[in-house]
Amino acid sequence: MLGVFYEAGSRADTDAPGGYATSANYPEALGKNPFGINGEISLLALTNDVRAFNTTNVGFRVVLVNRTDHEVSLDASDSCIFLFQEALDRDGKWRRIEYLPPSFCGNSYHSVFLPTNHYWAFIVPTYSGTFKTRLRFVLRDKQPIYSNEFDGRINPAQFNEPPPPRFQKAIDKNSQPKLAHPPAKHSPEESAVLDRINLKWDALMREVVTTAPSRVMLTVNLDEHGKVASIDVKKSTAPKDLVEICKRAVQQSAPFDLKGQTSFDITFNYEQP
Repeated sequence: MLGVFYEAGSRADTDAPGGYATSANYPEALGKNPFGINGEISLLALTNDVRAFNTTNVGFRVVLVNRTDHEVSLDASDSCIFLFQEALDRDGKWRRIEYLPPSFCGNSYHSVFLPTNHYWAFIVPTYSGTFKTRLRFVLRDKQPIYSNEFDGRINPAQFNEPPPPRFQKAIDKNSQPKLAHPPAKHSPEESAVLDRINLKWDALMREVVTTAPSRVMLTVNLDEHGKVASIDVKKSTAPKDLVEICKRAVQQSAPFDLKGQTSFDITFNYEQP
């Protein structure tokens, strides 16, 4: 499975902490382009629209089109949306052959916005290999969006899974923004908290089969003994069961020794395996 970065330029996300990477691949007005279906968000693989993917490899264009009457918000990591190429394996099952490498900076995760009657265009790679199959693209967001299918070839090794996904954590000391991009160093006490929560998180995540890419931002309030007094959800794009697992990971990792610190913010970001 190959790591890919499909960038989507956008207006600023004023609800995000800030510090994420931006992109110049801004939406284009549809004009007279016939892309998409009226009233829908469409993902189209234009396999005949051949382009240079890089200096040595060819590719083609994929367009994400908004023909609804409202602006569309999508999850992103450093302005890369969760767009992947999939292929049918020998058992006739759709499997991902690309993934978005996770960021280790909590500020990387934000939203991008596609205005009505606009589209993003991405140049994607044309793969080669011994295995002839059907391919498609999928946008993993609140609801998955699939492209048209097309014929192609891949290397069977592209079905191999990437390293296991995990939440990336970021603590903002005293609820004041501390992380920049790239992330600032944590204090030893904060690093110890993150390590403990991560170990608990890894264990609890075995309860989750699959979910869409998600972000959960929590404020953790501590009592005088470093135990969890309360946990507030600042923002979440995750299902309720995933939010509860985030809370449990924090609660079951306490008490915390943060040298008198009475609260901290922690951001969980999940990429679908």
